[in-house]
Amino acid sequence: MASTSIQSVIDLNLERALQHDLSLAQALEICEFAHQLDPQNMAPFLTGIAVYEHHRRTDLAGPWLDRALAVFPHDVVLLRARALAYELEGYPDLGLVYLNRAIALDPGNDPYGAEAARMYMYMARLEEALPRFAAAVERLVSDTSPYATKVIRLYGDALLKAGDVSGFIHYLKRLESDCGYYEIAGLGWWAGGDVAGKRLFLTHQLGYGDQFLLAAIVPRLRERGCEVYLTVDHLAYELIATSLGPQYVRPEMRACVPGLGPTPELQAWVDQVQPDVQATLLHLPTIAQRMGVPSSDFFLPYVQAPSNVREAMEPFMEAIRAEAAGRTIVGVAWDCIQRDQPEIFGTYAACFAKRRSVPTKLISALTDDPEIRERYYFVSLMHESHYVRFEDPLPENMAHLRTVLSSFAATAAIMEQLDFIVSIDMSVSNLSCSQGKETWVLLQHEGEWRFGVSGPTSPWFATARAFRQRVPFDWEGVMSNVRTALLERGAAGG
Repeated sequence: MASTSIQSVIDLNLERALQHDLSLAQALEICEFAHQLDPQNMAPFLTGIAVYEHHRRTDLAGPWLDRALAVFPHDVVLLRARALAYELEGYPDLGLVYLNRAIALDPGNDPYGAEAARMYMYMARLEEALPRFAAAVERLVSDTSPYATKVIRLYGDALLKAGDVSGFIHYLKRLESDCGYYEIAGLGWWAGGDVAGKRLFLTHQLGYGDQFLLAAIVPRLRERGCEVYLTVDHLAYELIATSLGPQYVRPEMRACVPGLGPTPELQAWVDQVQPDVQATLLHLPTIAQRMGVPSSDFFLPYVQAPSNVREAMEPFMEAIRAEAAGRTIVGVAWDCIQRDQPEIFGTYAACFAKRRSVPTKLISALTDDPEIRERYYFVSLMHESHYVRFEDPLPENMAHLRTVLSSFAATAAIMEQLDFIVSIDMSVSNLSCSQGKETWVLLQHEGEWRFGVSGPTSPWFATARAFRQRVPFDWEGVMSNVRTALLERGAAGG
C-alpha cells in the first residue's frame, strides 16, 4: 500500500496523464511512472485504459492490459477491457474468453447475453449470435437507453448478414446512435404507410458505398408511383444525379447529428419540390418492403457514368487497352482510407478498415505473378490519397491512374470499360455491384452484412463473388484462391 505522500504524487501524475496536450506515448509514460511508484496500485492501470480510449487507440491497449491482469487477474473491469481490445484487434474468439471470465465473476457484466452475441457475430458464427440477440432484444423491448439501441442495431446487422430482410427494421436504430440526418420542420416522418402517389423526401447518411447501395431502391419506388427526392454527399452527387435524374437529387454536406436543421439552400429546395413526407436513406429498404418490393430486387444495377465523363476517360482507356495488348483488364481496389485515421473516424471504424485492407505486397504478388500477367492486366481504382500511405512497392502489371480518378463519376466511367472488378469491401465494390459489374469481393473473416458471412455469393448483390478469410487475417489464403480463380477463368477463355 502506498504511503499518503506517494499516493499524492501518483494522483497528481495520473490527473496530468489525461490532459489534452499530451501524446499517447507521453501520457503512458506518466502512467508507467505511477505504476513503478506503487506496483500493487490499480489506479495507474485504469488511467492507462482511459488514456488509450482518450486517444482512440484502445486496439493498442492489449499489452498494457496483460500487465494489469498479471497483477489483478480477477478484476472484471480489466477483463472487460481486454475483451474489447481483442475484439478491436480482430480476435473476437479471444475476446469472448475474457468476457466469459468477467461474466463468471459477475453475471451482471452481460445480463442480457448481448455482449457474447456480438462476439459470436464477429466470429462469423451467426447460428450462435442470432438466438442470443433475439433473447436480448426481447428483454430490452421497452428499454430506450443507448445500450438497448446499440443491441437492437447489432441484431439488425446480424440478421442482414444472414440475408434476413427484417434486419433493416432493427438497423434503423442507427438513426438514434451514429447516424446524422436532416429534419425538415413541419414535414411529417414516414410512419409505415404506403407512399404510392406521394412525394418522398430523403436525407442521406453513412458512407459513399452505403449511398450508392441504398439509392438503388429509388427506381423500385418510382415503379410503384412514388416520386423520390434525395440528398447525397457532394462527391457522390454527379454519379447519382446522372443515374436517378438531376432534378431529384441535391448535394449536401452529410449531417453530423440526428435531426439537424436544413441549410437555407436545402430548405429552398424542399419548398420548391413540396414533398409529402420525409425519411432517410436508411428507411428505404423498409419502405420498399412495405410496398411489396421483393428483397431480391432491392439492389438491382442502376448506376451509369455521365456521358461527358465517359468521353473524358476514353484517352486513358485507350492507353490501358494498348498496354493490356489483348489481355483481360481487371480493376483492383485494396485499401481503406480510414485505417490509419482513428482520430477522425473513431477506433471501431479505423480497426475495421485496417482488417479489411489487403497489404499492397500481396496485391503485387498476385498481379505480377508470371502466369497471371500472361492473361491479365490490372487497373488500380485507388484514389491519389491512398498512394501517399503505401509503404510497399506498387504492382508493376497495373495502370495507376491516381489523380485521374478525381471523382466517383470518373471511377465509374473507367469501371464500365473493364472486364470485371476485384475489390475489398469498400465504396468501389458497392459501386461496381450497383453498375452490374462482375465483382470479386475480398472479405475479412467476420464479413459484412451486404456480402454475408459464408459461401461464395452475397445475399444482396447478384453480381458479387465472395472470397473469404477462413481464419482472421488470412489474406494469403484469400489471394491464393483469387489466383486459382483467375487461372481457371483464363483457361476457360473468360
